[in-house]
Amino acid sequence: NSHPIEVPVGHPSEIDEIFDDISYNKGASVIRMLHRYIGDDDFRKGMNLYLT
Repeated sequence: NSHPIEVPVGHPSEIDEIFDDISYNKGASVIRMLHRYIGDDDFRKGMNLYLT
């Protein structure tokens, strides 16, 4: 089974149903692919900018 990374949430009670292991693993995979595509230095710079 699969579903999109971004899903609209209509009510807080839906969160547990929508965000599961697939969501988190898919998000982590996208970040890993970006890291490998742009390289260590640019990834670290981008993360630093994002987190500050």
